[in-house]
Amino acid sequence: MLDLVRALSDDFVEIIVASNPGGIFPEELSRLPSKAKVLNLKIASKNKLRINKLKYFNDSLFVRVGRAILLLFLEPLLFLVNQIVFFRLILKVKPSEILICNGGYPGGTSCLTLAWTSKIFRIPTSMSIVSTPTARRRYLSNLESQIDLAVWSSCKIVITNCDSASQLLIKLRGLPNSKAAVIYNGVVDIEISLLKNYSARQSSDKIVIGFVSRLEKAKGVFVLFEAFRELVSRFENLELVYFGSGNAQEDLSLLIQRNGLVGKVKMEGHHFGEISQVLSQIDVYVSPSFWEGLPYSLVEAMRSGLAIVATNVGGTEEALKDSISGLIVHPDSSESLMDALTRVIVSPEMLTRLGNAARESYLEKFQYYDFEQRVQKLFKS
Repeated sequence: MLDLVRALSDDFVEIIVASNPGGIFPEELSRLPSKAKVLNLKIASKNKLRINKLKYFNDSLFVRVGRAILLLFLEPLLFLVNQIVFFRLILKVKPSEILICNGGYPGGTSCLTLAWTSKIFRIPTSMSIVSTPTARRRYLSNLESQIDLAVWSSCKIVITNCDSASQLLIKLRGLPNSKAAVIYNGVVDIEISLLKNYSARQSSDKIVIGFVSRLEKAKGVFVLFEAFRELVSRFENLELVYFGSGNAQEDLSLLIQRNGLVGKVKMEGHHFGEISQVLSQIDVYVSPSFWEGLPYSLVEAMRSGLAIVATNVGGTEEALKDSISGLIVHPDSSESLMDALTRVIVSPEMLTRLGNAARESYLEKFQYYDFEQRVQKLFKS
């Protein structure tokens, strides 16, 4: 979202970035152009109502069905509340263009609501989607197909950050080919001093395996832990570091204690600051996620010249070539992950080769300047 705003900022007199309170991290605000203003909106959402977090009797079938019925009745209400919020926003701001930044698809209901609302006011609207879309629910297929048609008719263009997400939107959600655009994430290059230098390593040095993302089950944090638990019994010079926070944090901390791995596995929390400083402390970057678009942190690891092990989800295989610029493994498989990590642990030459190739792939596909040019060209067309 921030990169799209920056890339388009020269074409607008003023930019209003509207989000729910706390929707943008403080350190990200500095990346906004000077003409951008942040506006907090009280957007109604399922997360605020905590409906998805209701649990009883170990989340029994009865409760899951009840929660689904409750959501079915609540979603139209959330739509109406948010439509009023967006009506007021548009009347206040009077935008000449609207850019909706959605996580996945359908993602936030509020994002879909804004698309419909913008159509009422006949304001040109675009949407970005940065994660793998989900298929329509079978019991709501007809309703969701109509929702999709309404969203696509409201948007002049739908931008994804990898081709796999774009193709799934077309296949699963009926996005017209003519409205699909793929623009890979771009990140500004770093100083040479921050690039990984494997040649400076000694054979006795510890190998630090690093994870940088939200601590959630779907991000593969437990699969990574299982793989590491087996590896550390064979290789004493290993360390695992998690950078991030999330709902799996407490369970992960308990696992570390129960397995006697305090000191071997570290949890550093969310990093506020330049991520390249964190990546310079890592020897092997791991992305064990079950579900992704094209992770921003993956591109940052490529920029740093790190050896990478990642699951074959989303756009990972568009960014990395297996055994050339990274090692690609199956999601939700600690065995597959353990085998790949073993290959780089026992081979300093492979660490260097993979890291150099990842860096070359970044320079070829993911520099910010190229991203900016592609965004500007797309919107001007």
